[in-house]
Amino acid sequence: MNNDRIEGTVEKAVGKVQEAAGKVMNDDGHRMEGMARQVTGTAQDLYGQAYDQVKGVACDMAERVEKNPMGAVLVAGLAGYVLGLLSRSSRH
Repeated sequence: MNNDRIEGTVEKAVGKVQEAAGKVMNDDGHRMEGMARQVTGTAQDLYGQAYDQVKGVACDMAERVEKNPMGAVLVAGLAGYVLGLLSRSSRH
């Protein structure tokens, strides 16, 4: 879990408390600010989750390359060849 997920979760919790306090005090400004903090916290948490997913995929790929470097070179070469053919045929 990265800092964005932790900070997002904290921001959501603070927003909930602030929203509840705004309701109790009948203060729409605090209530709306609390709701905004919850949205901000949710967005930050989702960003952190996406970052963790991408990081996991990158680690998996690095591990596969370490286990089979020749296969990785062949796949990269084949991908480059196919991309070259595609770019070449689109010019004509």
